[in-house]
Amino acid sequence: MQEHRVTVQGQTYTLSEPFFVFATQNPIELEGTYPLPEAQQDRFMFEIVIATLSENQEVEVVLSTTSVQKHDFRHAVTGADIAGFQAARAARPVADAVARYAVNLARTSRGSGRARLRKTVGVVRRQRTRAAAPDPRRARRAP
Repeated sequence: MQEHRVTVQGQTYTLSEPFFVFATQNPIELEGTYPLPEAQQDRFMFEIVIATLSENQEVEVVLSTTSVQKHDFRHAVTGADIAGFQAARAARPVADAVARYAVNLARTSRGSGRARLRKTVGVVRRQRTRAAAPDPRRARRAP
């Protein structure tokens, strides 16, 4: 990740800023995969667990992945937009009390008091992003 490149089936691709890394692991089919060492687990900001699909949802997945589809992808935001969001987030100050709260929350939630600094920084960054982002519920609608 920090090398700004990824290799897929022997082909190396250079990643320009900003970039995101998504990793998946199917807990049912763990053969051939290895759990991440504890020191690397805090590099992922979110863990999304997907519940078992209903029968109708499963049928929808089967139909959508076994038919020809035409997609019209459009960029909702550009890399420059994301860099602007990141700059707006960085400009938001973090009060000492908020930083202490985040650290104490992280340390307490881990039981042993061994908080991973990277994870705590990620929590504060997420909240700064929320504070810097416009609230779509309050956005004015054009007449």
